Amino acid sequence: MTEPLVEPTRIWHLFTHTSGLTYGFHRLHVVDALYREAGFELTMPPGADLAGCCELWAGLPLLFQPGAEWNYGVSTDVLGRVVEVVTGQPLDQVFVERNFAPLGMSDTSWSVESADTQRLAAL
Repeated sequence: MTEPLVEPTRIWHLFTHTSGLTYGFHRLHVVDALYREAGFELTMPPGADLAGCCELWAGLPLLFQPGAEWNYGVSTDVLGRVVEVVTGQPLDQVFVERNFAPLGMSDTSWSVESADTQRLAAL
């Protein structure tokens, strides 16, 4: 059963993981299962960008009313989309220009090319 929102999800809810968003891999609630059915188990659905993911998440029920509880979920991903909208740039480009380049982090990326996997630190 769902119920109408009492108040909208706010940026503060996203920062504090009190937005009501979740992850599919939690496997604790029926809403987690809905995330998996939408293609969100451990990663994003193939070919989906952050904007598309946010559209899909917006169509799913929340785990709880925003601000009512705490739960790790895709809140930080949604914050990444907020950054994209505010800056007008893809999130990876924002990170390169505003974080990685000024710090001289020329080998930092979202993923590791197969030729560079031997450079990864071992646990």
